[in-house]
Amino acid sequence: MKPAASLMIISALVACLSLGALPSGARAQTQVPMWAGPGTTVGLPGGLKVHIAQGMWSQHWNLTDTLLDTCEITESFLCSRYGFVTSLKGFPLEKQELLAHKVLILANIPVDAFPREGTWNAMKDVPGRSADWVEEFVAQGGGLLVLGGNYSLGTGGGEIEGTACAKCLPAEIHRGDIVFENQNKPVALTAVGEHPILAGVNWDQQPVTLFYHEVTPKPEAQVLVKAGEAPILIAGPYGQGRVVLWTATLHGEPAEPAVAYWRWNGWPTLVRNVVQWLAAAGG
Repeated sequence: MKPAASLMIISALVACLSLGALPSGARAQTQVPMWAGPGTTVGLPGGLKVHIAQGMWSQHWNLTDTLLDTCEITESFLCSRYGFVTSLKGFPLEKQELLAHKVLILANIPVDAFPREGTWNAMKDVPGRSADWVEEFVAQGGGLLVLGGNYSLGTGGGEIEGTACAKCLPAEIHRGDIVFENQNKPVALTAVGEHPILAGVNWDQQPVTLFYHEVTPKPEAQVLVKAGEAPILIAGPYGQGRVVLWTATLHGEPAEPAVAYWRWNGWPTLVRNVVQWLAAAGG
């Protein structure tokens, strides 16, 4: 076997150990995203400062490439071994470093990843770092986008109920909220009302999701996208900041001609609108 081929195989195995097996919906995604990597910055110098915490399969949301033209981006990465979460590599080690950003994106991130730094075989606790930082970030005027998934919202990797992070979300989270046996069928996403987040978003492809977190929006929150009657995109204020919750996950692969929402041509516009709206928090 040629050395180049061996290197490619080794790289693929390392990626599998780091990210776990892909859900069936994510396997069909063919676009290769740009990854900044811990400790590096990509995008527009001087643009909106955004930190993206990349969780399992989050590359299929294509967040980094979508925001490159308008944002200065740093990233952290969820590390695991055999599906067990160990740490969030590259997340700010100092609270003030986090507070210097305008927007924080948690893409399928469990709450128990925040206290730790490093790879799965070199994990260490970081004194003082916890999900409390996320609540403080929003309360002081930051914007937070939380994307659902198999590790998000307390589904795996630690209960979110009762944490400071849960307190700032625009919805109450149900325990065991992804009801796999009752879902698993394509449900079309539809916009609700008018809002800057929905401006210019094209819905002609009628995007669908198969699985989603079942949540209850808080009184001060606004539901902007639904799947049937289930709230999918929920926006609301917290302190001086703003929070957007996306409850749809990457699980499942809808049969053609249905279009999974992460391959929908309106998804990039929706993501950019969310980030711009979140960045406007705090004046």
